[in-house]
Amino acid sequence: MNIENTTLHREAGVSAAEAIHLRRRSDGVLTPRQIEMFRASGIPLAYDPLQLGWIPVDCQDDLAPDTGTGSKLEFRQWKPGDAATLASMLSSEVLWQYLPEEFPGPIDAEAAAELIELGRADHHLVLAVTNNGVAIGQVRLLFNDPETAEVSYWLGEDYWGKGHASKMVKAFCDQSLRERMDLNRIFARVHKANAASQRVLEKASLRKVSEDGEWLIFERVRASH
Repeated sequence: MNIENTTLHREAGVSAAEAIHLRRRSDGVLTPRQIEMFRASGIPLAYDPLQLGWIPVDCQDDLAPDTGTGSKLEFRQWKPGDAATLASMLSSEVLWQYLPEEFPGPIDAEAAAELIELGRADHHLVLAVTNNGVAIGQVRLLFNDPETAEVSYWLGEDYWGKGHASKMVKAFCDQSLRERMDLNRIFARVHKANAASQRVLEKASLRKVSEDGEWLIFERVRASH
């Protein structure tokens, strides 16, 4: 089957079926040329009313609304009123185990308020993650240039082991690529010993591409159309 490499073969050696599965709904609709080639190859398509175009039936539907009944994760700016909550979460030494920075010691509400203000700088996007309205962690995009950003995150210790990390990182990466059309690459650094965070990144469609000492580099590149 001869399908355009920019559409299907994101990684050398994957089959056409695997490549279709790697494609995300948020990658956008198919071009007329792609539609013609997909249909000629017997790949089933579906009309996407949200994006007003055709997409492969077997692509990953990362634009589907959350139908879960137990939680509702959302992203928003940190507010001054969050200072005490932020301070409490960041004062957990175990939270810092695999972060690039060393544990600074317990953080008070005043220091947390300063961090909230620093988070509004233009060179990055820092957002609180809330679950049913309660702040449980943070996601961040650090912009190297308009096309590339480093994603990082942390989750309050009280909220570990509940599946929140995988959901929030995937949703944040999906949303960032969907809303920032000039953003073509998201990458992340994760410690070699942090197997849980590596799985979180893989579930968000980031893949290991290199190593830097004790750190692994994962990345997700926008699909070409």
